[in-house]
Amino acid sequence: MFKRNQVEEAIALVFEPGSAKPTSEVRTRLKRLLETDRGLGRNKRSADPERANFAFYSTDAPGRGVENWFSDYDAFALLIGLRLMRHGWPQGFTVAVLRRVK
Repeated sequence: MFKRNQVEEAIALVFEPGSAKPTSEVRTRLKRLLETDRGLGRNKRSADPERANFAFYSTDAPGRGVENWFSDYDAFALLIGLRLMRHGWPQGFTVAVLRRVK
């Protein structure tokens, strides 16, 4: 499991090799993806994968003010989400796609 800042730093290294810290753009985009995913909520009983799964959380999404922990898969999904957004896909669409994939 990884803390959010560790995931942010690892993703920053992918996009900007040699950078010690993520740019404000990367941090903002990650934050928006996570807020969009958490804001949609989930219904474990739903047959629709977009409603039954979180895109970036393996368990229930933590509330605000709680330290976020991410699995390997969650960190990878965030990286893919940022890549999709860099290709021009909106964050809502990105979250929906990654929920279906999960």
